[in-house]
Amino acid sequence: MEDIVDYKKRDLLYKDLVQKFDLKKVNEKYYDEYFGDFFITLSSETILIEYINERSYLTIKIAGSIEPPKWVELSYIIDLINDTQTAIVYQRLTNKNRIEKFNLFLSENFEIIANLFKEDNYQNTSERLEKLVKENFYGNFNQK
Repeated sequence: MEDIVDYKKRDLLYKDLVQKFDLKKVNEKYYDEYFGDFFITLSSETILIEYINERSYLTIKIAGSIEPPKWVELSYIIDLINDTQTAIVYQRLTNKNRIEKFNLFLSENFEIIANLFKEDNYQNTSERLEKLVKENFYGNFNQK
């Protein structure tokens, strides 16, 4: 995978996850007028996964399938599961390295992530993620 994502090869970004977890593509949009920005939304029973390429920055966001979706960067979910504060590290990686790490994490932790977003756990997960995002933001802001 090249660091500048070719929209024509977008299916390679998530092909293995679609096959492994029987994900369905439910939304896709390409913005030629915005230098090739795009997003692709995949769905399982409990979570939505969105691949977003904006201004040549490729990332993944996750949301519960509860309406309306509340999207969260996958890096924060990684921090929540691993009890770390490394979200900023992922922002500094190349697109290729970031997506490879994210896809590997999704593949190895899909059931854990899905469980976090089940209806019974959703409120608690949402509150914990909100707290984590705030801590990360203010921690990074205060370090500068």
